[in-house]
This record gives sequence, structure tokens and C-alpha cells, in this order.
Amino acid sequence: DEKIVAAGALRNLAFPSSEKDSISTQLQLQIAKEGTIKLLVSILKEKSGTEPSMRRKTMKAASSLMKGMLGGSSADSGSGESSSASPIRKALTVAEMHEQASGALVNLGACAENRISIVEKGAIPQLVARIKNAGSAAAAMSMISDITEEETATSLRASIESEMKADDTDLIATVTARTQINCARALAVLCLNDSIKTKTAAAGAIPHLIRMLQISGSSGAEASARALRALALNNEANQLEMMREGAIPPLVRMFEQQEALEQEQERRLIEQREQQPLLLTTRESVVGCLRNLALHTECQSVIARAGAIPPLLNTLSGAANAKGASLKAKESAAGALWSLTISEENRTLVLA
Repeated sequence: DEKIVAAGALRNLAFPSSEKDSISTQLQLQIAKEGTIKLLVSILKEKSGTEPSMRRKTMKAASSLMKGMLGGSSADSGSGESSSASPIRKALTVAEMHEQASGALVNLGACAENRISIVEKGAIPQLVARIKNAGSAAAAMSMISDITEEETATSLRASIESEMKADDTDLIATVTARTQINCARALAVLCLNDSIKTKTAAAGAIPHLIRMLQISGSSGAEASARALRALALNNEANQLEMMREGAIPPLVRMFEQQEALEQEQERRLIEQREQQPLLLTTRESVVGCLRNLALHTECQSVIARAGAIPPLLNTLSGAANAKGASLKAKESAAGALWSLTISEENRTLVLA
């Protein structure tokens, strides 16, 4: 699809290069001036058929096409594999468009001057929607079982399962997950601007990012933690919403798991910052988010009770299981401990 190619080209052009940062910034600004942000946001608006609101319609289309293949009255009869798979093919094409467009917005947002323009073009609701709907990518597969529950014919079940290839539906889920990661990273970059944090929270991003933190793989969880870190910085309302929505326990669990990360892997991530200065390691994202949340007095006891103090101390001291921690991670750990030890009870835990 031409839109996939165009969005992918814009994404690559806007990627930070190994050249001086000023060159990348000039290119990112030039791309934005050409009106590409509006195009990228419009691509994110396109429906794939796997969104909850579209799922039933897509399911019925697939069912109708399959009936035609089985000799029903539909004019689709004899249309063959391409027709029966068309709802899945469409979903895959749109999913790939979403992935490239969201990736381009991440790279364009690395330039501070582009962030307000990205928001003004309506990107935030679309980014949040893609994060929210990512879980329904599995609908591409669940449509099969939905159809067969309504259409009990064994022959229909067998034909659907054979024609709607698992490779396609698996790929939709994979591409949609990558889009979700891109969208969280885009929000993390945009929310470096304080004025954008409130708009992002108002769009409903925080609950969906917390859900992403809990159920995603490592890359998705890191992207979510990074976005939450940015949203929590210097914003008390967002700090409280995160606490009330249950962000702290999964953040602490993720922090504890991160202590076991291989030092070599974390070192490579830190080296990549030479090309991508906004890049954070998972440890930096998580401990930075906890530091920002700990600035709010109502969050401090929740963070301590969730068990954050031991891994914070390990990060700060460079213990054996945290030797790969960067200076940025240690600074964040020190900041979190400083806020937490305002409480006498927490001071006791630190000294224990």
C-alpha cells in the first residue's frame, strides 16, 4: 500500500542520525513543515476492523464471504481465498499503516518544536485510541470462534480455519503490538512538554498505559513506563491518578525484575543514546517514574508498601544485581529515596 511506504519513508527520514543533532532536528522540522503531521494523524484514524466498535461488522463480513464459498446465495460465491480473507487482509494493511505512522510521530516528536504541532493536529486522541485498541488485535483470531459460535455448521468452522491463515492473524497481532509501543513512546516524547501532560491525561491515556504496563511484553511495558514517567513529572493530578489507578505495584514488580537484567544489555541501550538522546533504559524509565510519583505525599506510603525501597537502595549502591545501573538511574533512585524518607516510617525502612 502506498500509505505504508510513504509513512515508512517519513519515519526513516525523521529518525535521529549519527550526524550532529542539529542536522536531524532541521530535517525533522522540514518534514513537519511539509504538512506530513496531518497526514500521519489521518492514517492513525483509519479503522482496521479489529476495533471493538468494528469487530461485529468485520465478523459478519467474514461469515458472509465464507458462506459464499460454501455454496450459499451470496454473490461472493466462488470468489476464492482472496475474498474470504479480505477482512483479515484489510486489517493487516491498516495495522501496518498504523505502525509506520506512529513510528514517524515518535521520531518527529523528538524535535521539541514539532510537539505542539503534533498535538494541534489531533494526534493525542488517536495515539490513546491505538493503545486502547491494541488488545483487540486478537479479535482477528477471535472472529473465527465468534462466527462459529453463531454458525454452528462444522463445515463452516473448518473452512474458516483453513482460509483465514494463522500467519496473517498472528502478524496482525504482532504489528498492532508494535503500534501500541510506538504510540506509548510518542506520548512519552510529547509529554516532555508540561502543557501536553494534562491534555494527554484528559484523553484517558493513564488507565490504558497502566493496563499496558501489566499485560504487555518487556518492550511494551518499558514504553508504558516511559510514558507514565513523563506524565508524572511536575503534575500532581497525574501522580494521584496513577496511584489511584494502581500503577505503583506493577512498576515496583517491574523494577525488581529489571535488577536481573544482563549488564551487557543495559550497556548497549545506554550507548544507543549517542544517536537517540531521549532513549531510556527500562530501569531508567521505571525508577524515574517512581521518583516522580514519590514527589506526591499521598504516593509515598504506597510506594514503600509496594516494596520499592530495597531495589532503590540496590540501584543507588550499585549492588551486585544492579551493577549495570546508569548514572541517570542512580540519580532517579536517590531522588525517590529523598522523597520517601520525608516519612519517619520510611526512614526506618531505609535504615533497616
